[in-house]
Amino acid sequence: MRVHHKNPTFTGSVVAATTRFEFKSGVAEVEDLSASKLAILAARGWHVADDDSADTAASAMTELANPKAKAKRDFEIGEKVAPEHMEKPEPEIG
Repeated sequence: MRVHHKNPTFTGSVVAATTRFEFKSGVAEVEDLSASKLAILAARGWHVADDDSADTAASAMTELANPKAKAKRDFEIGEKVAPEHMEKPEPEIG
């Protein structure tokens, strides 16, 4: 997983969400992050991407906001999914 700092030229060490990130030219490599840590990093303005460059922070935020979302899905955060697997909003009445 790659964490992209909001300053693309930043090089240095930062501790966030109880994890130390070593940035080089705005990018830090990490093994794995929980949904709560992904949400914290997204709130800081950092972009988190898996090895396929899929954005995982937005999925983590959705999962934290709706804990039942994880139980409903049959794919992992960051995995590219076909549109038929995505939840459709309920129609508005009125």
